[in-house]
Amino acid sequence: MVDDGPETLRERVRWFLSTDTGVVVYLREVLSTVGLVLLVGLVLFAVSGLWPPMVAVTSESMEPHLQRGDLVFVVEEHRFPPGSAHADTGVVPARTGVKTGYRTFGAPGDVVIYRPRGDTARTPIIHRARFWVNESENWVANGKADPASLGDAESCGQLSQCPAPHAGFITKGDNAATNARYDQVMGLSPVVRPEWVVGTAEFRIPWLGNVRLWADDTLLTVRAANVTVQDREIQDGTLDSHQNGTLDSSENRGRAGRRTDGRGQLSNRVWTSGWASSTSPMRESDRRTASVSSMGTEREISFVRP
Repeated sequence: MVDDGPETLRERVRWFLSTDTGVVVYLREVLSTVGLVLLVGLVLFAVSGLWPPMVAVTSESMEPHLQRGDLVFVVEEHRFPPGSAHADTGVVPARTGVKTGYRTFGAPGDVVIYRPRGDTARTPIIHRARFWVNESENWVANGKADPASLGDAESCGQLSQCPAPHAGFITKGDNAATNARYDQVMGLSPVVRPEWVVGTAEFRIPWLGNVRLWADDTLLTVRAANVTVQDREIQDGTLDSHQNGTLDSSENRGRAGRRTDGRGQLSNRVWTSGWASSTSPMRESDRRTASVSSMGTEREISFVRP
């Protein structure tokens, strides 16, 4: 008699799991890998309370404690709050960490991921929480601030965020060369409200984030190249958007925006599709004039889905 193969569902499953047929073996390996990745992702989510639970560090602002290309595991700040956390924020500022001995990533205090102004359209920043300030507090004159981190400011009146417009954290990158001043002095963010904090960094896996960075850079380079080609075609008259070889003023402004800070706009597009990349420690005036090529080094983190 001719064997017609497995007939019942159980027989088909058993055959799928045990057959040596090349295509089935390949498919079985792919499904096993996908299942393992999903399982790891679910476990990380269960611990982290965030999705995605990993971020890739893409700048040098936290060196030497976090390196570009590190993959960092992030936990929702209220999930496992340390006993020395400030009030109910779940975050231990560095000033408190010095007193209590609480340290993360080689220095006192928590490293936090936060969204400037809580705006989901803006990219998040990963920096260390330095100290807590209350609303209207003169945090320069009361001794909380490190004078070396105030730049040229010598008094509270010389800073836009002093007295503090609201209660929250003063933050700063660990890299003394690139981030010598507080974020609130550099203009990266106002005083960070607790609700702007996404989570706290818990541990890092060196180099693994480079895969994500390579994918980001490749995507953005291709998009930037497409914009450049279109601009040249417009200048040469080979691309006619209105049948007359010209663009109206609003389209010109839009195209100019893509040329000058297109990398930031492209980052926002990546964010809306489920990824996140952070703004850089640049002054606002510098950011407005940055080119596509220079913006390539200024993102600080990218959220990574397992």
